Amino acid sequence: MTELRDLQESLAAKTSRLELLEEQQRTALDVYRRLNLMLGRAGGDRRRTEEALDAVELSLRLETARAMGLQDDLEIIALIADGYSNQEISDRVHLSVHTVKDRVSRIIARLGARSRAAVASRAAEAGLLRGLH
Repeated sequence: MTELRDLQESLAAKTSRLELLEEQQRTALDVYRRLNLMLGRAGGDRRRTEEALDAVELSLRLETARAMGLQDDLEIIALIADGYSNQEISDRVHLSVHTVKDRVSRIIARLGARSRAAVASRAAEAGLLRGLH
């Protein structure tokens, strides 16, 4: 029975990750469409092109975070990835240690991670750390 439950949990986690990947693909196609439009407006101006690319990258990161239910946690995710403890994160983001622990637990669950190191890895894979380091 335990083995069946483990398999069901594994399948649920993989299904969740697949849904995330599908959402990311839809978002990427939308971003690509917007990028083409913005680059056309930049008209070869290097500065405007870089600004457009930065805006698209931010938009993609925020949309990915929103799809994962982590839009309010990007700063905490970046601090976890940088190796900060809950107390250090608490000091940086001006939240209680208890609140940080709750948010870290939620982040770990939403990313399907088993550790803080896995949070960094999964967040990087999902594109949540781009432009934050």
